[in-house]
Amino acid sequence: MLKKLSLLLLSFLAVNLLAGFVYRLFFLYAFASPLELEKTATVFLCGLRLDIALMGFTLSVFGAISLLLLRVHFRLLFLLGFFATYLHLGTFFANILCFYERNQQVGERLFAYIANPAEIYVAVSGFVCNNVWLSLLFLSLSGILLYLGIRYGRKFQGQQVSLWQPKTNLVWTVLFIALCLCLPIDKVTVKKTKLASGWRLHITHPIYYTVLDNFACNQAIHNPTFMILREYLPGLFEPTFEDQLDNQEALRITQELLKLPGENADYPLLTEIKSDLNLGLRNVVILQIEGLSQSVLDRQENGQWVMPYVRKLASEGIYFPNIIHSFQGTAGGVFCAASSFPKAYDEFTMRYTAYETNGYYGSLAHILGPTDYEHYFFEGFRECLTEYMAFMGNQGYQSFSYYDFRDRLAAKNLLAEGEDTQGVVDHHLLQESAEILLNSRKKYFTAHIMTVTSHSPWKVPANFQSPLKNQYLQVFNYVDTCIEKFFETLRQSPKFAETLFVVVADHASITFGDNLLERLRIPVIFYNPNLVRMNLHGEHKVYGSQLDVLPTALALLGGKWPYSGMGKNLLALDDNYCLCLSMAAHQGYYFHDNWVFHYHALQKEGQLFWRENDKIILKNVGQEHKDVLARMLREYLALYETSRYLARQHKVFPRQKGK
Repeated sequence: MLKKLSLLLLSFLAVNLLAGFVYRLFFLYAFASPLELEKTATVFLCGLRLDIALMGFTLSVFGAISLLLLRVHFRLLFLLGFFATYLHLGTFFANILCFYERNQQVGERLFAYIANPAEIYVAVSGFVCNNVWLSLLFLSLSGILLYLGIRYGRKFQGQQVSLWQPKTNLVWTVLFIALCLCLPIDKVTVKKTKLASGWRLHITHPIYYTVLDNFACNQAIHNPTFMILREYLPGLFEPTFEDQLDNQEALRITQELLKLPGENADYPLLTEIKSDLNLGLRNVVILQIEGLSQSVLDRQENGQWVMPYVRKLASEGIYFPNIIHSFQGTAGGVFCAASSFPKAYDEFTMRYTAYETNGYYGSLAHILGPTDYEHYFFEGFRECLTEYMAFMGNQGYQSFSYYDFRDRLAAKNLLAEGEDTQGVVDHHLLQESAEILLNSRKKYFTAHIMTVTSHSPWKVPANFQSPLKNQYLQVFNYVDTCIEKFFETLRQSPKFAETLFVVVADHASITFGDNLLERLRIPVIFYNPNLVRMNLHGEHKVYGSQLDVLPTALALLGGKWPYSGMGKNLLALDDNYCLCLSMAAHQGYYFHDNWVFHYHALQKEGQLFWRENDKIILKNVGQEHKDVLARMLREYLALYETSRYLARQHKVFPRQKGK
């Protein structure tokens, strides 16, 4: 009996794991361009890890049922395994069809509309009508399989094993369930503290493994059944923010606000950035500095600037001091600068929603393409590194994370001085990044760098001596020296002259006043040594956000570029222009002209303020200006809901095969 039981369980595992292999093989063939052997192997190995996690969860359920019954019924076990396998295969099949038709995972599509069955019916019925023979084939095969499964299961009628006789069977069953429950567990890196080991155990998640720089490969790694159980199903029990406007109405308002033609029904925000500039720029480096408030850049202590080198870049570059951070958080700051879309605040368990992580945005990497360019993402944080890598990988970036830098520093015997409790300190992070860029294999490169050190607990390396006394300012003074060395290292290369550098924060942090605006304002600097020579440098007072970084960079590259986002080319705007969103957890600010609207998503209430002389007057004037309050609410909801709607529908940026 035990031999037959083992054979039954091993057959279940073999069939399901083989199905996962065949599914990914077909997925890569259908949706990805020819891949290097290393990348293909990674897809299968990472996919296998998720398949094993699903099998562990499934087998533990089988064991729990047997434990409740105090005996293993072979027929019941066979039928459970058979139907689980059928659902697994059916989900693979449905996911292939869903991705082919909508560029989405089937769970993403299903759970986005689970509260509205009519939407699911419309989607499924439309597919069935357009694919009658395929649908009939699927139903016929399903019927045959179910019939064979039920009929074959009769052979196990009456065969069972008691968990009481002998009692060791009960012990083995409990150990079996415990072992199966260990299979979905991963060791996840976290920030070190004096009391922490630097990792914790966590139920595995696809985001830990979908970190390649190829969108189709990352989607192939997913096990859609496991994704439904791990990501989408738990999401049903979390608070959600339902759309308050009709999707088409919200889209129309958005297109009017952004002055977009809306000629492309598939990608409604798709337009073109045109520029006559010819600065000889080819490379782009976006340097995102942790927590750099505009007030820090403006700060002096005892007659000394906190960040003199960054101020020098501002004086020789194109400088925008009135940029509103798009999201109050590092993950959101990276997302907004890379995608040119607002970050959603309706995710409670992960830094990126599933539709954001698996989205295909008009990033710099997707716009410039992989033919002549290497696209890099550098980040040194220990914590949540896989979430950043998964998102940026889907946007076309080759990621270098904490572990990659750690290995490089260890090889040079620099690890002891190169890391702290947060991750890789900025000096070594930037120097290693510069070295990678200088050794880039292709003609051109882009890089998105997220720094680390200017974050709590506000510690500088022991070998750094600052003339400043304030602990927070010492950290930013250290970051300034790291940036200077980074620029000087890259200046040795002839590629420096053809590189556009963008210095921007992820979000504001330290301020020295009590005005709300200072808690939202960050600087943006576009720098190239040729800007002064061509008299293009200078300070611009226009209000904008991180969403404007990408279109402005494209304009400085010159020529014509496809663009799909909610940003504007800052160089083409009048200094009086102001239209931007700033999001945070469950709330947001909307700036339009001199009005500032503050929305509380949980209460569905808003306040209206007035902006004057670079200050926000914190007096709610909504009752005195009810028409303005209603208009600002409508515009805010339109921009935010359109962003979510297009991301969920994968209608942001057209994807080419293999990208």
